Amino acid sequence: IVFTCSTIGIVMNTQTRSQRYYHAHTDRITAFCCSNDGTLAATGQLGVNPVLTVWETVHCKLLAKMPDIFKSAVAAVAFSNNNRYLACVAVDPTNTITVYDWVNGIILSRSYGGGSRILGLSFSPDDNRLCFCGVKEISFLENVSTRHVTLKSGIISGDIGKLQTFLSTCYFHNLAVVAAYDGHLYVFNDINLQHTVKAHSSSVFSLAVEPMGTILATGGKDGVVRLWNIDFDCIKEVVIDALISTHSSIVKSIAFSLDGSLLAIGTRAADILTVELNNNNFAPKILLSCHGSRELWGLATHPTKEEFITTGDDSTIRVWDSKSYRLLKSIKVDSSSRAVSYSPNGKMIAVGFGSGKKIKGKSTLKEGAFVVLNSSDFKIFHEGKDSNEAIRVIKFSPDNAILICGSDDSKIYVYNAKNQFMKLAVVVSHKAPIRSIDFSSDSNYIFSVDSTNRIKYSEVVTGIEITSAIVFRDEKWSSWTSPVGWQVKGFWMRYCTDSDNLTCSQRSHSKYLLCAGTESGKVVLSQNPSYKLSGTVTGVGHSGPVSACGWIAGDSYLISIGRKDHATFQWKVVYKDTKESGDEAGPSGNDSVTKILYENNFNNFEKISSSPTWLQNISPPSIQKLNFSKDSSLLFDFDLKYCHGLRFSDCRNTIHYNFDGNIVTFMSTMGIVFNLKEFSQLFYKGHKFPIVSIALAPFGYITATSEISVNPEIHLWDSRSASNIIIFTNIHRNGVSALKFSESGEYLVSLGQDQYNSIAVYRTFKRNWKDGYVVFTTPTSLKRMLWLLFSELNEYPIIVGGKNSIYFVKPTGKFGEIKNGEFGKKRKIQTLLCAIKSLNDSLDSQNSDILTGTVSGHIYRWSNCRIVKSYTVHDAPVNLISNLRQGYVT
Repeated sequence: IVFTCSTIGIVMNTQTRSQRYYHAHTDRITAFCCSNDGTLAATGQLGVNPVLTVWETVHCKLLAKMPDIFKSAVAAVAFSNNNRYLACVAVDPTNTITVYDWVNGIILSRSYGGGSRILGLSFSPDDNRLCFCGVKEISFLENVSTRHVTLKSGIISGDIGKLQTFLSTCYFHNLAVVAAYDGHLYVFNDINLQHTVKAHSSSVFSLAVEPMGTILATGGKDGVVRLWNIDFDCIKEVVIDALISTHSSIVKSIAFSLDGSLLAIGTRAADILTVELNNNNFAPKILLSCHGSRELWGLATHPTKEEFITTGDDSTIRVWDSKSYRLLKSIKVDSSSRAVSYSPNGKMIAVGFGSGKKIKGKSTLKEGAFVVLNSSDFKIFHEGKDSNEAIRVIKFSPDNAILICGSDDSKIYVYNAKNQFMKLAVVVSHKAPIRSIDFSSDSNYIFSVDSTNRIKYSEVVTGIEITSAIVFRDEKWSSWTSPVGWQVKGFWMRYCTDSDNLTCSQRSHSKYLLCAGTESGKVVLSQNPSYKLSGTVTGVGHSGPVSACGWIAGDSYLISIGRKDHATFQWKVVYKDTKESGDEAGPSGNDSVTKILYENNFNNFEKISSSPTWLQNISPPSIQKLNFSKDSSLLFDFDLKYCHGLRFSDCRNTIHYNFDGNIVTFMSTMGIVFNLKEFSQLFYKGHKFPIVSIALAPFGYITATSEISVNPEIHLWDSRSASNIIIFTNIHRNGVSALKFSESGEYLVSLGQDQYNSIAVYRTFKRNWKDGYVVFTTPTSLKRMLWLLFSELNEYPIIVGGKNSIYFVKPTGKFGEIKNGEFGKKRKIQTLLCAIKSLNDSLDSQNSDILTGTVSGHIYRWSNCRIVKSYTVHDAPVNLISNLRQGYVT
C-alpha cells in the first residue's frame, strides 16, 4: 500500500511490514493520489513555496517536479486514466486548477476554480473532462488538455438534490459520482444531475472504483464502507467497529488492490486495515495504528525491553514493539495525556493526564491527575491528583523511590513511591509550565526547566531551590531530557535560530550519544555532550515540532514523535568505525580525541548570538586537563585554502577590483581577495552570517561588507591583506541590502532591510577608517529599496531607489532631509534596479546627473531630482549599469 505521513511518502509491504520512503518534501503533504496501475504517485505539500512531485512507487524515486506556481499549498491532485496528465488544485484566492503533461514538464491549461474551497477532482474516462467539487460547488472543465478550456457548472434540480458541500468525486460507468455532506451520492450525466442515492447516514468522505469498473466503494462518517453495483444497489457492507476496536471509525480513505480482492481502509484514528472482499467475515488485517487527533506529546521507552509507550490527546495509551513495528496494546482512558514514564526497574508505568486546553465534561475531572499502572497487566496501582492543570512531565527517580509530576501550574509535585505515593514536597521555584525534569544519579536533586527555558535546581525531599549553578557543575545526572543546558549547547549553536529552537532531547542509555528535536521537525544526533565541533546527523520527516524523542534499550533505535503530525518515527542508529580495543580509549573509556576537543572548545565557548536566558544558570564542568605533547598526532588544525562559487542569485555589484588589480568579492560568510597572477585566494573571516553586500572605497584600498542577520554588522577591512579595520554594530535590522562609498572615500552609506528601509551615513577624517563613526540614520520608505548611490558634490548627495520610487537625501542634522524623485507625466513609474553617476555631460553645472536602470529596459536620466530624459537600451530589465572612460556599460 502507498500512503503519506507528515512530509514523507511511504510504500509498505503488507506481508513483511517493511517500508520504503520518499523524501522530496520539506513540509506537510496535503495532497496525494496514485495512478490506476499503482506504479506512480503524486504528492503536493504545504509551505511558502510548495512543490508538486511525481514519483514511482517501486523505488520511491523522483520522476518529475512541477513548475513552481503554487503560493501556499496544494489542495488536491489527480492522475488521468492514461497516466499522462496530472491535475491539481492550488490553495489561492481563485482555487486555480492546473493540468500538466508531467512527462514533458508542460502546463497544458490553467483554469479558474471559483472562490470556494475545492476538495476533490477526477478525470473522465476519455481524459477530456475534469469534474471538481467543494464547498457548495460542482463544476466541470472540458478540453482540459488544450488551451481552450470551458467551465460549466453542474445543474442540480431542486426536486432531486440541493447545493451543499461535496467532499469527493470519481467517474463510475461514464457517470460523474459526487459524495455529499448529507450522506447522498449525486450522479451526473454530462453536467446534469441524473439522480441521487442515500449511501450513508452522514457525510461521505471517500470514493473508489474497483479496477474492473464494476463496483463502487464509499466510506462515510458513520464508520461504514459500502459496495455498490452499476445500478447503485448496495451489495456489501463493512462496519469498522464490528471488525476492530478503534478510537474513531470515521472512514477517510479507501482503495482497491489491483486484483480487486482487497480493500484498504484508512480511518480518522490513523488506522489502516485491509479486508478481504471475497471472505464473508472480511478477515480484517490491521497494518498500522497510531494517534490521530489534536496533539501527540507523551513518549517513554522501556529500560530493558525493545518496547515503548506513547500517549496523546486522543485519550489512548499505546504500547509498541520496536522489533516487529507492531502495536501491542491500546488502552482507552478518560482524558488526554501528555506525559508517561517507566520506572527504572520496568515494573511500573506512570501516566499524567490533561491537555492544557479548556475542556468540559468528564475529562475536566482528570485534568492534573496521574495514575500508576502495573506494567505486566496494566492494572491500576495508584491514582492521585494535586493539580488542576495538565501534567507535562512525570518521572521516577533512579532508585524507584520517588515519583515527580511537573504541571502546567508551574509546580513540581514530589511523591514517595515506597509509601503509597504520599506527597513529600512541592517545588514552587518556577513561574511557567514545567517542560522537563531530570534526577541526579543519587536521586537527591532534580534539574528542571520551564517553558521560558529557565533552569532551576532543587532538593527532592524538601523541594527547596538551590540557586547556585556552580554547585552542580560536576553533578552526574541519571538522564538528560532538557532542551537547554550545557549538554546541548552545541545543538543550539548549530540548529537554533529566532524561529527554530530545540523542543526536546534525550541521552542514550550508554551516555555516549545525544539526540534532540526541533520546532521545524528535525531530529538531530550527536555525541554526548554536544559541542561546536561535534559531528552531527540530521533526520528529516516531521512537519512541525518534535514533541519527544527516546532511545530503545540497547541504543540501536531512536523513537521520535511529532506534536502536530501525530507521527511516530523509528530511526535505526548506524555506528561507524566502532572502537573495539580498550587500549584505544582513555581511563574513562572515552576516546582521547573527544576529550581534547571537549577541553579546548567547551571551556572557551563562544557566545550564542541570541543570548538565551538559560545561559545564566549553567556552569561548565571542571575538566582535568590532559597532558599531550605539542607534536601529538591527535592535535590538529585546518585552514580554508580555496573557495569555489559566488553569490549572484540575489545580490548585485558583487565583484570589484582592488588597488593591485586583484578581484575582491564574497561567498557565504567570507570576503575573498582573488590574486589573478598566482591564482590564489585570501579570506576575510570576520562575519558570522552570510554576506549580501559589498563596496570598495576609491583606489581599492578598503572594502566594506555586510550581512543578513537579525542584527547585521558592517565590516571594513583591507582590500589587499584581508585584515580587519573597524566593525559597526546595532545600526540596522534584518540585513544590509547595499553599501556605497563617496567619491573621496570620506563617507560610507548603508541601506538596511528593516520595515522602513533605513539608511545610515558613516564618516572618517583620516581616510583609513580606523576613526570611523556614524553621522546619522534615517528611514526612507515602506517600499522596498534596492540600491544606493553617493554623489558627494550634489545638493542631495545620497540617492536611494527601488520599487516604483527614488529618494534624494541631504545630510542635515541628525536625520537628514529627504526629497521624492519626480517621474513626470510622460515617464512610466516603475521599479528602478540600479544607478550610476553620469559622466561630465550634466545639464546642471552644480550637480551631477544620475542614470537609473528600469525593469522595462529603459535608462532614466535624473537632474535636480526629476527625470529629464529616457533612453531605450534593452528589451529586458537593466540589472546593472557602470561607467567607462567614454561611456557606459549596461
